[in-house]
Amino acid sequence: MIGADYVWFRTVFATSSDRGTDGFLVFPGHDETFKPATSPDLSFPLAIDLKGSNDGSPYVDEYHWYLSDPSFPSGAPRLQLQRHDPSALASRSSRVRLALTAEGTAILDPQNSDNVDRLLRDVHLYAKRLSDNTIYWSDLHRCVFAPDAFVATATLF
Repeated sequence: MIGADYVWFRTVFATSSDRGTDGFLVFPGHDETFKPATSPDLSFPLAIDLKGSNDGSPYVDEYHWYLSDPSFPSGAPRLQLQRHDPSALASRSSRVRLALTAEGTAILDPQNSDNVDRLLRDVHLYAKRLSDNTIYWSDLHRCVFAPDAFVATATLF
């Protein structure tokens, strides 16, 4: 499942029964990090896969995803997460596509390092493996512009 808003994120990704000062369940941070890209020479949609195989039971998700994409002054998101299932008969919740919205497409016209910098600044991607509550995190800007400073602990497929 791909979460639509911050309230969903804090509700689903929280692994504590304690509440923070904002009233939400406490989000402890991440367990693993991953790098979906390491260069500003990106091709969208960008496929990201944490497991490399289909869900054990079709359409019973094993992963949840959330994209933190702060809006520009227009209020429009720059990027969108999309399901990337292999067929109508099988699901792969560990795999998503990161696609451009109309706002993101406008930012990347033309596609150069400065515009990729604008596109990915403050964009974070989270995944939660439901079987053991492992939380994966990626700072997309750091992955692309400082890949050696952002150490990945999880392997992508």
